[in-house]
Amino acid sequence: MRLQEIAYNDLPLTGNKRILHVQVVVNEEDEVLRFNDRVLMDATGLGVEEAIGIIHDLGGITVACHIDREAFSILTQLGFIHDSLKFDALEISFRTEREKALKLFDIYKRYPWITSSDAHHVPDIGRAATEFVMKEASFEEIVLALSGKEGREVRF
Repeated sequence: MRLQEIAYNDLPLTGNKRILHVQVVVNEEDEVLRFNDRVLMDATGLGVEEAIGIIHDLGGITVACHIDREAFSILTQLGFIHDSLKFDALEISFRTEREKALKLFDIYKRYPWITSSDAHHVPDIGRAATEFVMKEASFEEIVLALSGKEGREVRF
């Protein structure tokens, strides 16, 4: 929750509700708990390196999501991924086939790659997945797999 607090401090409050989508917070039974009063589609004031540092300091992992997308990816925002950015992995969306991604983004092969459905709609859930070779299902094992340590690995 600490990271959410940090990011929320830099997000503007919702203004004109006619322009923005309603941002509803629901529980697992789809019951409305509250309405989010922050503009979640806006950028925070955190720089990329600063955000990565905070996430790592809090014990998290960083994944640059859907780098293959024409909008809302680090590549469309910055144009490239600088060597100083210490992402733990890069994600390719279900929209780009593995072989095409390997050709398009081979300059970034120093990073582990994952793929996921990047689902924003229920029918998209599970459209893509990454195989993690681990001893058990735990966050620590995911970190080892992304690092390629102790026999763990990620199969993109």
